[in-house]
Amino acid sequence: PFWAPQPVENFSGLALVNWVSDLLVEFFLPPVLREFA
Repeated sequence: PFWAPQPVENFSGLALVNWVSDLLVEFFLPPVLREFA
């Protein structure tokens, strides 16, 4: 899963952006959508 620890050398800038995006979508977007739906 995307939240599993990753070796640092596998994180390019783009990979880090993708990881953060996945984290935001997974944990922050659903409550926000429920709040404003």
